[in-house]
Amino acid sequence: MAKNSNFLNSYKLAYKDRTIFFKNSIIGILILACFSLGSLFFIGLLQDFTNANLIGTCIFWIMGLCLLPIFFLLLPLKDFLFWNLAISLSAFIPLVLSHQWDKIIWLIWGVIFALLLLSRISIKTEYNSLINLQWIRIVARGSIFILLGFVISLSALASLNKNTVSIEQGGIKSLDYIFSRTGVIQPFSNLQLSGTVDDILGKYIQQQVPDLGDFSPIINQPVLQETKSKLSEFLKYPVTGKEKLSSLIVEALKSRWQTFSSLLKVGFGILVFLIALSFLKFFNIIFSVILIAVSWIFLQILLSFKYLKIKRVGVEKQEIIIAS
Repeated sequence: MAKNSNFLNSYKLAYKDRTIFFKNSIIGILILACFSLGSLFFIGLLQDFTNANLIGTCIFWIMGLCLLPIFFLLLPLKDFLFWNLAISLSAFIPLVLSHQWDKIIWLIWGVIFALLLLSRISIKTEYNSLINLQWIRIVARGSIFILLGFVISLSALASLNKNTVSIEQGGIKSLDYIFSRTGVIQPFSNLQLSGTVDDILGKYIQQQVPDLGDFSPIINQPVLQETKSKLSEFLKYPVTGKEKLSSLIVEALKSRWQTFSSLLKVGFGILVFLIALSFLKFFNIIFSVILIAVSWIFLQILLSFKYLKIKRVGVEKQEIIIAS
């Protein structure tokens, strides 16, 4: 009888462990699917900026990122390391399927794996140090590592995707969009910045010298040529007049950058890094609020469906566990 009782208890424990593993796996699969679909929509957004791609990118990335704190707290370290291998790579699945694999992805994969591990350690440490389940403190502790992983993933997707426009083309398109908005320059001037440099300079000269009447590039060629010469001297880049203003700005900056010394480029890179780091710290405040709020909603949903439950360990400490 005792042997049957021991066998039954062993079976129940094994069944419970298997159930918990499968329930944890469901959350892992959800996160993996969210990151893969979020990356797919993000790649589509880079190629074609539409509302559908933007909404898909936001929804799936937010869902995946906000499930991570719950995932970190539920899984034991051994299971987490297994799933972390898949989750840290899941953002690049669209690139793998489209045969755009690059050796640098191995390095990025390792970095994201390490960042998610650091986030889990931070969240788990704060979780274990508290008696009550203080969700704000727990999630906020590891949010910076999740944000870094998110930024690195998107940056890698943008740079590795073959169909993505270059930084130069992106800058030109961005400036074209800004200059096409009539309200951008309106407070300062009545100039329209969309069009060729000759068109813009002609309208500018007409504003400055009203006595010329209607500006004609042929009749007023000497004035226009002199203005372009001064502009070329100022930019230290030849101005033909046939290019768009956006192209002229980008090409002039590119030409000026090539004249900088290596030391100056390194100093500028460090300055950009420090500015980016400051923005990252500021953005982490906003990101933490979103992460805490949405992950708390997901937690309440899982608790209401009895997928999870909160129990007390010892006398007072609260923990989240899979509902058996």
